[in-house]
Amino acid sequence: MPKFGASTKIIIMEALRKFVQKQKDKPLKTKLSDGFTILLIVLFLVPYTRAAIKVQVTKWTMQTPKVSKNTAQLLSPEDLQWQVIQDNGTLVSLNSVNKPVFINFWATWCPPCRAEMPDIQNFYDKYKEKVEFIFISNESEDAIKSYFEKNGFNLPISSPLSSVPKAFAATSIPTTFILDKQKTLWLPKEALPTGTARVFAQMNKWIEE
Repeated sequence: MPKFGASTKIIIMEALRKFVQKQKDKPLKTKLSDGFTILLIVLFLVPYTRAAIKVQVTKWTMQTPKVSKNTAQLLSPEDLQWQVIQDNGTLVSLNSVNKPVFINFWATWCPPCRAEMPDIQNFYDKYKEKVEFIFISNESEDAIKSYFEKNGFNLPISSPLSSVPKAFAATSIPTTFILDKQKTLWLPKEALPTGTARVFAQMNKWIEE
């Protein structure tokens, strides 16, 4: 809980007193709405609940992008040479993968990343044998494992063996790129709230092709 000085406490208490006084003549619906707002403010002041509120608000406000051929991009032979190694020792090379690929750039400290992670985990659980999943973070493997264990995730931890190709240049996180079986890159250079039904539906279509 943040520490407040005596003068700050007096100001807060006086503000609350005035707020309660104003509520007396308001209709019940307005009182409930104002009360909920105050509750959110109080919870946001508490470090323990602040992070959870940020994640939930981010999830509510994320927008769903359209997946269309207008955002498709062919990868160069050099791009397809890119390799990563998973934490289980598996070597993944894009030019040898014969299934759709899901590439996600993220970090444990990123609220939007954390907001979409449960949906990604569900998608991974369902299609981990039919889709190649690559998750890139610049954090240590120990930090990522600790975050996964704390939150019940079992996603692969991917380490690039060379520089990330320009085709996958992520200027913000989370950013997701998806490749079909023909190695066509979709949604290039566009930050993507991956926990969306539309994107997963597109991946499902590729899986069944």
